[in-house]
Amino acid sequence: MSHLSNVRYCYFDALRGFTMILVVFSHVLCHSVDIDIADSPLNLFFSSFRMPLFFFVSGFFAFKPLSLWSDAAIKDIMSRKFKVQVAGTALFLTLFSIFRFHRLPAWTDFTQFALGYWFTFTLFILFTAYILTVMLARRLPQRWRASGYGAVLTMMAAASAAFAIYYSICRPDWRPLRIFLFFISPLCFYYLPYFLLGMAARARTSLFEKILSHKGLTLILAIYVITAWAMWSLGHLRHIYDSGTAYGTANKLYGYLLSLPTLLLVVKTFYSLRGYFDRETPLSNTAKYIGRRTLDIYFLHYFFLPDLRFMKPFFLTHSSMTTEIIIAGSIALIIVALTLLTGRLIRSSPLLAHWLLGARPHPTESGT
Repeated sequence: MSHLSNVRYCYFDALRGFTMILVVFSHVLCHSVDIDIADSPLNLFFSSFRMPLFFFVSGFFAFKPLSLWSDAAIKDIMSRKFKVQVAGTALFLTLFSIFRFHRLPAWTDFTQFALGYWFTFTLFILFTAYILTVMLARRLPQRWRASGYGAVLTMMAAASAAFAIYYSICRPDWRPLRIFLFFISPLCFYYLPYFLLGMAARARTSLFEKILSHKGLTLILAIYVITAWAMWSLGHLRHIYDSGTAYGTANKLYGYLLSLPTLLLVVKTFYSLRGYFDRETPLSNTAKYIGRRTLDIYFLHYFFLPDLRFMKPFFLTHSSMTTEIIIAGSIALIIVALTLLTGRLIRSSPLLAHWLLGARPHPTESGT
């Protein structure tokens, strides 16, 4: 296993920053301009891999060898994850509901994508499942515990069983099972493979980077992605999507067919640029800084989305990929800058930074 401690993957920070910009870009089109994803081929393409990529990166940074998961470490990290991903998210969701809709969030807001704040809720469930399997895997034979794959394989088996049980007993009209927020949400099952793939990549970093270094990988992935999206645009793959309900088997198949190769191609591209992101240049530092402040942007960017519905007719009739990139992309970058500035102001207070954005207390504040 590669040495995992004290390693900073700068290209992963830049990759995360790039993905966060795509999220804001998508929300500008969908929420500000009110354009459905299906009406924007560019946004549809970005949406095919941006959230899977977030879960992949989250899984990559979540993984640690079993030997590092002591009882104290588990207690500490679960406490911090709950503060940020559950309590912090619920707080920002409530503030946003008051800010935008002048009301407290209703129960249906939590069960229907949580006003956009679903990602951290879902990520907390996946991370909790990982910790539970870590605790179980620590009881496995030593040869399983040594590599850490015991936890990963146990999690895969448990998730597969839970997925089968969930879809066999949960009817769409069975509200008692739908009311538990995202604890049994199809979102967790849909994004679980990307989370696991990120964990596997971290567990075997040397092998993962060896695969990324393969000279023909970019060409192979590019040919597949171009072919797959060409088939989609011609309607040959749309029946896969249209034939299944949301997060159903057919819909999941469609997602994985397009998302996984595109995700790997994006990761491969940033890996190829790792030398640049290891250097201290204005552009690389900006990309890495955005990647290290994705939580700030995620929590705050909804407050800065302008009402641009008056531009909807223009985007639907005259817009192109170029104009979308120029107009929506510029607005997205402005919003990112505003959220970073606001996040910096919040982080100027150690108390607010800790409780709102999950910042670690300064060593002098923790008594160490």
